[in-house]
Formats: sequence, structure tokens, C-alpha cells
Amino acid sequence: MNFHDDQQKYGDAIAVIDQERGPVSYARLAQQADALGAHAASGGAKSLVFCLCDNNLESLTGYLGLLRARAVPLLLNAGIHSDLYEKLLAAYRPAFAWHPRGHAAGRGREVFAAGDYVLTETGFGTS
Repeated sequence: MNFHDDQQKYGDAIAVIDQERGPVSYARLAQQADALGAHAASGGAKSLVFCLCDNNLESLTGYLGLLRARAVPLLLNAGIHSDLYEKLLAAYRPAFAWHPRGHAAGRGREVFAAGDYVLTETGFGTS
């Protein structure tokens, strides 16, 4: 069993301390991760998802949710240059992007939101 599959066994123990929200338990982290994962799983098992990361709870939650949903997260810095992002998008054709709200990555249909992050379809599906 992987750590990302086994978070519930730690229950109310503190998983992380968020600067804005304070302590976050393993149970709460798993619950939030699964909410995202349910939407990402709609792309099919092993769908590639660009995960644009900052140092925040939403990035961690997204990463864990994608792993728990058996998606394949490709971690990218949320500050990635737009030209490089476009090249990666064309080359890898991810099914979804998990990114900060208002980011250039968010051109597709929004399917889920949590905090300052959104999951959007890219239009590439699972191919």
C-alpha cells in the first residue's frame, strides 16, 4: 500500500500546517484530495494531469488527489513561462490541468474548484 492510499489510518493526526488555515489532519487532507480525484478520474485511469504547483495546501491536495485517483500528475511550477507551458501542452496533451485560478492554463471548462485552485479540461481527453 502506498502512503497516498493509506492516509485515513492517521485520522486526526496533523498532516501539514498551512500558514493561512493552520493544522490540517490526514483525514481532512484525504477528504479534500478525494474530492478532486473524483473529478480527475472521469478522464480514465492513468490520465495525465498537469499540476501547476505553488507552496500551498491546494498544490499538495491536488497532487495527492491525483495519485489517489490513479491519474498521472506532471508537476510544473505555477510560475512557468507561458511559451514553455504551451510547448508542454502540445507535446504531452494532458486530460486536465490543476492550477491557480486565473492562470493562463485555465482555458478549458472548469470541472472542480478548491480554494484558489481549479481543475480544468484541456480538450485533449485521455489520448
